[in-house]
Amino acid sequence: MIADIICERMCKAMFFPKRPLGAVILSLVLVTVQFPLSAAAAESDYEHVTSHVQLALTRQLGILYPTQDVQTTASGFYITGTSDPGEPLVMNGANVGGRGGNGSFAVYVNLQQGANVFTFSQGGASRSVTITKGSVNSGGAAVSSDDASTKPLPQFDLAIKSGRVFQLKCFAKAGSEVTARVNGKSYNLQWNGSAYVGNYTIPASDGTTELGQVEYTITGPNATATLTSAGSLFAVGGSDTLQVQVKNTSASVFRQPSIGASITTAKKGAVDAVIGYNGDMYQLSMGGWINASTVTPLTKRTKLKNEVEDVSFSRGGGGETFTFTGSSYPIYAARQDGSKLTITFYNTVGVGGVDTSESSLFSGAAVTEQNGATTITFTQSSAGGLWGYLVEYGDGATTLFCKKRPRLSEGSAPLEGITVGIDAGHGGKDYGALGITYGTGVTEKDINLTTAVALRKKLELLGADVVMIREDDVFYELTDRLQMAQRERVDMFVSIHANSVAYTSTASSANGVEVYYYEPISKALAQNVNTRIAAVTGRVNRGTKNANFVMTLNSYAPSVLVEMGFMLNPSDFDNMTSKRGVYDTVTAISDGIIAALQ
Repeated sequence: MIADIICERMCKAMFFPKRPLGAVILSLVLVTVQFPLSAAAAESDYEHVTSHVQLALTRQLGILYPTQDVQTTASGFYITGTSDPGEPLVMNGANVGGRGGNGSFAVYVNLQQGANVFTFSQGGASRSVTITKGSVNSGGAAVSSDDASTKPLPQFDLAIKSGRVFQLKCFAKAGSEVTARVNGKSYNLQWNGSAYVGNYTIPASDGTTELGQVEYTITGPNATATLTSAGSLFAVGGSDTLQVQVKNTSASVFRQPSIGASITTAKKGAVDAVIGYNGDMYQLSMGGWINASTVTPLTKRTKLKNEVEDVSFSRGGGGETFTFTGSSYPIYAARQDGSKLTITFYNTVGVGGVDTSESSLFSGAAVTEQNGATTITFTQSSAGGLWGYLVEYGDGATTLFCKKRPRLSEGSAPLEGITVGIDAGHGGKDYGALGITYGTGVTEKDINLTTAVALRKKLELLGADVVMIREDDVFYELTDRLQMAQRERVDMFVSIHANSVAYTSTASSANGVEVYYYEPISKALAQNVNTRIAAVTGRVNRGTKNANFVMTLNSYAPSVLVEMGFMLNPSDFDNMTSKRGVYDTVTAISDGIIAALQ
């Protein structure tokens, strides 16, 4: 009976139309199945969940990388390929171990000077590749602007005090001639052993002035290319104070001028003044440091002090909103624990009091003003009622959205009424980790998308509404992905990835699953997902880790980044690309979501 009901539900889901939009809610058809399902009954959805999975490699003997004889200066090299998992595989007479369940292999070989021939044999077949160690011709030649490694500086808008030196930098092959043009003048760059560089002194400026992008011209014996920096340079006058506005959906603010311990997460639209510089980081007037890549320098000054004129309250969208109408958009710091939500708005005065008499989440709010900052401490009406919070800016107001805790449904569809956001990492021009196929076949972006679609199917069968960040092989910037999920006010957010590692002698031994989170509200989801994936797939449990990756910076809902396994590990790779591996992974994630809601 249970299997028949599941089958009926799957048939309805398959014929329900869906809109191919980056972030849309996929409507669902509800069923009346009992939950939790028995293991046997749960397997009845296997074919539906995995019907699109077509990632497994051939089991015939073959060398995937390198695809042809190569020359290198490296002391070692990785050779990857496929084989029949049921038969022994030998390389130059020695047994090849550590193959995946479907026969994938990755072998690191040490190279001697000159030609090194490696022959793989299995059954009556053999495949060979020659890797020659020696000098490689590095004659000057133009580079492609599509190659990520050639991106010239600055890669993002960067403001620098007048009189300071900025290093122009562009990657090109040795022997090229490289010039850089900025603010109407050209400069010859010099080869430093790895790139072409030159010092540029930021000119005097009245206030903050945009100098523009840097144009690099690379001339080699065979071709010429012109590359333009993605970011512009800005000059900040000696007596001027730079103002910046956060451009990313979320941006970490650190205690020190390095990627380490953070103070808060600044949201898109927030404005602050810069009081210190250290490389690519700015020190803000609120005390913390922010990466220059996450903000936009302002050439027109704006009012920094936020003078609040009115505080209002409203309900809707699965939560409650407090609106602070004022004169600026301040950066904030917040802390949520079991009984209180404490939020400090920097450069903010005039709040006075916050009325919580109509709130079902809070029984009171204490307001204190000190050193030009305002701290509001909300007391929760009941433990666990507050799920998360979100600060947004616009129309002359700062809004604090407080999300109510979603609840599991009884019986038929436990995730009914709950929205889950799924991000398939990378996509389009961004292949992610290359792994066993080294870009000649299945790459990380393919595994991520296939798994994300399977997870969508699994969650739909459990009653969830699903927001898919991408359903096709397209590229979105990280901050845009986060914005899509935020716009839909998702209750859970899962970013799916496969792990990478440097191509060293121990790369193929790196294996296992790990899950990252940042906000405290995400820890339970991370732990539940991580332990379940490791248990059901047999991959090594590498644990949950706290890290401020962009995709973990949601504060309104638990958000995790799942590293399912390592692309260069044959066992992980074959499991992640198999129907069984995909099914087990998404079942574990969906079970982890349910457990985190209990």
